[in-house]
Amino acid sequence: SEALSLDQLAQLQPDDIFRRLWAQRYGDEAPPEQLAAFAELATALDGDAA
Repeated sequence: SEALSLDQLAQLQPDDIFRRLWAQRYGDEAPPEQLAAFAELATALDGDAA
């Protein structure tokens, strides 16, 4: 996997990180149901921070 600069890392969104980690771990894109579950979790966590 390619290294990212600090500026690139700072611009990543949580779903970008999830997708990259999933691909690194499982060697494929995350299935739609996993992406939906992650989005639901991220939304719930954002609601707690507000």
